[in-house]
Amino acid sequence: MRQMIKKIGFVPGAAKKILMKEITNIKPGFIVAICGGPGTGKSNLVKRLVEHYQAVPVFEGEEKDFPQRIKDNLKNNINQLENRLYFRNLLVRMHLEAIKHKEDGKLVIMDTFWLTNLVYVEEWLEEGLAKDLMREIYELDHNFLTLPDLMIILQANKERVKDFTIKRGRDFEISDSVINRFIKAGEAHYNFFKNNDNAVFIDRSDLDFSNQDHFSKITEIIDNKILE
Repeated sequence: MRQMIKKIGFVPGAAKKILMKEITNIKPGFIVAICGGPGTGKSNLVKRLVEHYQAVPVFEGEEKDFPQRIKDNLKNNINQLENRLYFRNLLVRMHLEAIKHKEDGKLVIMDTFWLTNLVYVEEWLEEGLAKDLMREIYELDHNFLTLPDLMIILQANKERVKDFTIKRGRDFEISDSVINRFIKAGEAHYNFFKNNDNAVFIDRSDLDFSNQDHFSKITEIIDNKILE
């Protein structure tokens, strides 16, 4: 069950693995995934990058798109298996959409991607049959789903996560307990992908994506990774 997890290299202490293909330039037919814990500004950055690169966006969705039961689950931190199954299906559909655009020769900027849901499976599901079944689902998914060509992992401190979350305005997220879970999720993303040589980590605690100078710093980091 752990074979896929070990294979792609985010078990603590594992030897470094390369999760993505080596990238020498950015071109149409290319997928970039913006990842990180909730409240780190992923959707905002996706929008700016889409405009900057004239790319196709693929978003996780807005609050209005989530079923009420899922919103209640998230707010009350309950029914984690339901939540993980819902987001697994959502993220797989997103990725299949991104692949279609890539096959059409387009550059795609994604708001997270299918494998990041496994971060929450490992972090929030208790050990037992449900967790093992979810790991098995991801083992199977990994047999037919491709990975993004590049991942950008956003990080932020507690104050910024709280600020971003409140500004986002999802009523089921405005509580200290939810924000604390988001902070833990951000730490889990780092631990999950830290052994991936092709993941680019960006601490945006002091960066404002609407500020052109700050945004230029981000694009420079990205360009150095994906442009020759």
